[in-house]
Amino acid sequence: MNEALSQTIEKLMGPFLKELDLILVDLKVHSKARKVNMEILVDHPQGGVTLAECTQLNRKISAAIDQQNIILESYVLEVSSPGLDRPLKTAQDFLRVVGRPVRLFLSQPFQGKIEYEGIIQEVKSDEVLLGIGTGQIGIPFRHIHKGRQMIGKRM
Repeated sequence: MNEALSQTIEKLMGPFLKELDLILVDLKVHSKARKVNMEILVDHPQGGVTLAECTQLNRKISAAIDQQNIILESYVLEVSSPGLDRPLKTAQDFLRVVGRPVRLFLSQPFQGKIEYEGIIQEVKSDEVLLGIGTGQIGIPFRHIHKGRQMIGKRM
């Protein structure tokens, strides 16, 4: 049921996201004791969603859920920003942090390491170019499990 509800909610909010120029970062739906909890993380493509925008989106989604009787039980809807340290998973995520320090966590060792720290130099279709020390390394997307921007760290 949660998967079907997730797909319904994602489809429902599509026009609202477009209207507010927001992208869906993550959607989690949990059901427990006849109560549905939905956690929605949104952002602008370039980052910087505001509390007012989250509130506006929350109201639009809630009104549509109620109007269309999508959820008959009680529910809690949380719309929020993913924060500065949101996980980097997609090429778009990595493009947003070009020139910034990151830590990459790999799903398998690449050139003998499972973690890398450096500055994102460039994002290509199949790899991320990471500046490390005085050099550069290209890490294929297929090896990257996730990345995190290192807030406040200079390299």
